[in-house]
Amino acid sequence: MEVTINLQTALICLLLLALVVFVIFLTVLVAQAIPSVKNLKKITSDATQLTDIAANKATDLDGLISDLGSSVHDLSGAMRSNQGFVAAAGNVGKAVSSTISYMKGAEEKQTKRSKKEAEEDTKKRSKFRK
Repeated sequence: MEVTINLQTALICLLLLALVVFVIFLTVLVAQAIPSVKNLKKITSDATQLTDIAANKATDLDGLISDLGSSVHDLSGAMRSNQGFVAAAGNVGKAVSSTISYMKGAEEKQTKRSKKEAEEDTKKRSKFRK
């Protein structure tokens, strides 16, 4: 019994075998990459939330700083007798009240956020217990 192997047929068989191995390799690679992509999506959504919060705080602080700047300017003008002392004191009061309201708003937002995070944690824990 003679068995003859054609060189061209052997190379084609080797290429097909390499192709099957490569497809299996790619399948495993994609299966391992899926959890990483999901984690990356969570991280980017968190980063988006943080940038939104920072932008909101920046706009809030911009108004606060402009109020403080105008009140300091008014006080310096009052000391130079360009403006009445009562008007300057009113501007200072406005700046102080806006600072207090900003601080209270930040505390309320933090309290709401803490409650919301606690509820989310409770929901996650209840899902894992089931």
